[in-house]
Amino acid sequence: MPADPYASQGRETDPEWVRARTQAEIDSELAAWADAPMWTGAGAELDAPDIDAGPPTEPMPVASPAEADPPPIDYSWLYREPGSSQARPVHVLDRPRDIEPASIEPVSIEPPAPVRPHRRGHAVLASVLGLALCLSLGGGAAMVAFGNLGARHTAPSAPADDAPAGPVPGQVWEGNLTPIGPVTAEADCVVPAAKDAAGKPVAYDAANAVDGDPATAWRCDRSSDVAISFTVPEDQQIASVGLINGYAKVDQTDGSKRYGEYRRILRVTWTLPDGSTVDQDLVDGDQTMQDVRVPVSQGGRITLNISRVTNPGSASATRDAVVISDVAINGPQG
Repeated sequence: MPADPYASQGRETDPEWVRARTQAEIDSELAAWADAPMWTGAGAELDAPDIDAGPPTEPMPVASPAEADPPPIDYSWLYREPGSSQARPVHVLDRPRDIEPASIEPVSIEPPAPVRPHRRGHAVLASVLGLALCLSLGGGAAMVAFGNLGARHTAPSAPADDAPAGPVPGQVWEGNLTPIGPVTAEADCVVPAAKDAAGKPVAYDAANAVDGDPATAWRCDRSSDVAISFTVPEDQQIASVGLINGYAKVDQTDGSKRYGEYRRILRVTWTLPDGSTVDQDLVDGDQTMQDVRVPVSQGGRITLNISRVTNPGSASATRDAVVISDVAINGPQG
């Protein structure tokens, strides 16, 4: 089947298509044009000679191949020595690239000037020499003045925020305590003097409760309706009261412990000079001073009422008694 004579229409200007055509294909296409019917549509004005002329005797023009790439640009001027028009032999590059300088001239750096030593050492030396001179001359006043030059002055410290304020009557004092006195004692129930294991007489007067000696005691031979009173100077304040709730004595002759033989006090009521009362519970077996804070009151008469006691620890009739070895009355300190 002859080649389509119209197959190449519209592609004559395509250089790639033109290059791919062989001479045989071109000749075959030209031969196909000889047998192709001519277009004689409306408006066609063809003369008979033109119709009978036949196909062209010359081959179809072939587009020239694409232009070759332009020659590379010569950048050799970049490599010329300064002040010279002659370029060094270098490879011609297709495009410029970052060029490092051919050489770098060394830069000389001057060393820093020597730093002059600080003169503080001279001043210290001079001060030391001056002090030595003052000492050698007996200048005690000069030495004191020299020492005061560096003295650090501080403002007096303000009282701490948590420091307790002064005692307020009727309020419990939470600060430090101090013993007050002299304190006197009296009671309507007092046992006559007796004898210890060595046969020595032992007194049980009320004053023994405020003498500060736990080996002496006030004693009452009954267990109910028992009271003892104390008097504190009126110019002193009362902040706490306490007692040893038994006979805290060890007999020096036979080593008998008197605390467990007698009754021990478990509960008392303190009546203060201003009429206020404070109840106190005590611990059986504790032979130390057991005290309690009370609302601050001015000195005067204090009454101790005993409301609860234990049974005696001994079956002896002489041990059925209430005994207090010592009483402590303290005031606010500060």
